Amino acid sequence: MLSKAKTSLIRSLEQKKFRKEHNLFVVEGEKMLLELANSSFKVSEVFVTGQFDDKHLNLFPNSEVVSETELSKISFLKTVSAGLALVEIPKAETNFIPKKDNFYLALDGIRDPGNLGTIIRTADWFGLSDLICSSDSVDCFNPKTIQASMGAIFRVKVHYVNLPETLKAINKDIPVYGADMKGDSLFKAELKNGIVVVGNEADGLRTETREQIANYVAIPKTNSQAESLNAAVSAAIICAEFARNA
Repeated sequence: MLSKAKTSLIRSLEQKKFRKEHNLFVVEGEKMLLELANSSFKVSEVFVTGQFDDKHLNLFPNSEVVSETELSKISFLKTVSAGLALVEIPKAETNFIPKKDNFYLALDGIRDPGNLGTIIRTADWFGLSDLICSSDSVDCFNPKTIQASMGAIFRVKVHYVNLPETLKAINKDIPVYGADMKGDSLFKAELKNGIVVVGNEADGLRTETREQIANYVAIPKTNSQAESLNAAVSAAIICAEFARNA
């Protein structure tokens, strides 16, 4: 039976400061638990329904079987899931340096956790092992981000950096492109390696980030009055174009 203290702890992990304090994040749902079991992430505790335990016997040997009612009290989902795990946040890689011959997406001030999760999932689909985020971007261990990643969070490393400084440090060695509506057509850029920086959902790229970018690419629109594309959609199109040229 889940204690009040344990329930309170789990619920607190919705907030970044408590995830940081306890060094834990939440993974929830049958598919996500199966992905977790096949990852290298260290599991702290697992709470599952009897049905999940019967279906996936010994998947998590030390899991605790709880009722759906108990699970609903700790769940961050709208409908009751098959189980929930507390997972240790892996140690962040310090001083991440992009490699010269790789392709990367960099995110400048992304705020929406669902967008970030979708971008992580997209990066995984196109074989990107690393994602670069400005230090003030939304936390990749936010429950909504984890859920939206659909397990990709276990395969794509998210690096939080001082983005302008990082771009400045590698600008002479690695091509850097900014995603901007006034840029040259993405489809003529022939992206094969380098970094494409995608800006904030509302404001785009910040001035200090733009100062480190020499080239800009735009996703051409056809007979549309739409002002912009969703950041996650833009990232997917950029990745697809990179894959086409690879």
